[in-house]
Amino acid sequence: MGFSEKIKLEVKRKSMFRCCRCQAVGVDVHHILPQKDRGLDEIDNAAPLCQNCHDQLGDNPNKRKEITQMRDNWYQVVGKMYSPKLNKIYPLIEKVGMGIEEMERDRSRTQKDLSEIKDTLKEISDKAIDNMTFGTASLVAANMVSASGASLSNARTEDIIEIELCPSCRNALIPKNSICPLCRNHN
Repeated sequence: MGFSEKIKLEVKRKSMFRCCRCQAVGVDVHHILPQKDRGLDEIDNAAPLCQNCHDQLGDNPNKRKEITQMRDNWYQVVGKMYSPKLNKIYPLIEKVGMGIEEMERDRSRTQKDLSEIKDTLKEISDKAIDNMTFGTASLVAANMVSASGASLSNARTEDIIEIELCPSCRNALIPKNSICPLCRNHN
């Protein structure tokens, strides 16, 4: 059957929509104990993993405890960094998500709520940027460029830095021929 949309959203929110292993943006909610092994569609059996981490760990019975530990640790990190702000913002998002008629009737309150959401998101993003590692910054930048459809056609060849996934740890995007800040291996 699979996880309900409510459980998927809760897992994604608790992880700030990031993989619990590599913190890559864009996660799916995966079963720690697979359904084929009678894994339940419950929050305690769910882990936010990107496709790469799921491919590496997902079907390995020896890694289930590690996935659970990584998930729990990541939830704790996210909770410390963002929880007070997120607890404030989710009810505001639900308010702004009301029907069109209600928004028209109460436009001033909706604008105030929207402004509060924007301010809170700015605080969260500023804090996230301040705490970013090189690997996370690389992933975010790469995702933003690909999501924006940005073109490099006007860039000079000497300005382009080739970036690749670290061949040793596969946990960070790094410039070619450099040392990975996570595993310290030279690629």
